[in-house]
Amino acid sequence: MPGPRTSAIGSLIVAAVLNAPCAMHAAQAYQASRQAVVQADPAREQQLAGMIVRKGSQYLLRDSSGKSWKIDNRVKVRPYAGKSVTVGGRTDADGMTIHIDSIRPV
Repeated sequence: MPGPRTSAIGSLIVAAVLNAPCAMHAAQAYQASRQAVVQADPAREQQLAGMIVRKGSQYLLRDSSGKSWKIDNRVKVRPYAGKSVTVGGRTDADGMTIHIDSIRPV
């Protein structure tokens, strides 16, 4: 015969199982919203030239005028730190972060 403790644990397990679809839906919604930010938007697609600079744990693309963009993929640009490059990608709505699709040394 289940006691109050067993019943409470069973209720938690049932609640977790019933809420799993909600958690999965939330994860899918987050992923979809993140994908929407990164999806191609012709108005934000750009070719930018500059130097990859490291600032703390972050990498930036700095152009000849001194304007900088944060780079979302540190692994992709790490080999180019300190080098002049041309990147192709899309900027976030704020115009301060670039999602790099391609990178090549100048």
